Amino acid sequence: MSVEDIKNKASNVKGKIQKMMKDKQFKNEAKFFDWKCKYSMQLNECAGELNLCKEMFSLIAFTSAEAIRKGEDECRDTSLQRNELRNAFLGYLMMDDALYTLKSIDNYDSLTFAYEYLDMAEKRLKGEKAKRNLHTLFRKPEREGVKSVLENEELDEKRLKIYSETEEELINTGNIETTLKHYRERKKEEKKNGKIIAKNNSQKESPTVAVPDKNYESEEERRKRVENENSRSFNTAPPEI
Repeated sequence: MSVEDIKNKASNVKGKIQKMMKDKQFKNEAKFFDWKCKYSMQLNECAGELNLCKEMFSLIAFTSAEAIRKGEDECRDTSLQRNELRNAFLGYLMMDDALYTLKSIDNYDSLTFAYEYLDMAEKRLKGEKAKRNLHTLFRKPEREGVKSVLENEELDEKRLKIYSETEEELINTGNIETTLKHYRERKKEEKKNGKIIAKNNSQKESPTVAVPDKNYESEEERRKRVENENSRSFNTAPPEI
């Protein structure tokens, strides 16, 4: 299975989504549910194709990781194999994002996201820079939510950051799915611990406010207390000489 096969499948899925997007109901938020029901079979087919692309990338990553380990044992230059591993990982993430968005599709924005992820994946597979598609973004009705995220152009950088943090484990195991699972578990734990630390620091920094004692003694009770104190003082006073 070659990268060309993946490119063809990704392009095929993108084409199917593009055809579905031509239906006018797609642009009407009130009728989007009807549109989704109408094209449910095609959407499932697209999801199946994306899953297959992920499996292909997984196989490339496994083979590349195995070649890297063997090359390093034999003191060979493994830069080419590492490049293949990185591209397989990034391709997998793009397909995974598109698939996740496609499965949870419930409005215009989510379908546009899926289409844009595939468009960027196709560009990367062709060796082009994975930029957003301005033609898609400015299709009416324009959605600011999609624009703001895809115009950021940080998606690729974030994926590269994930790769740099997981590269060694990926080389050792050759398993993208397991490596990503461990990465997400670590991030989830870090986020949880960060919240606990922030909470503890906040509690330490909060000043302790002293609560004044409340005196509920009535005027009559106060008068009797003063008399008793004066009486005790008189009875216990030393005799005058």
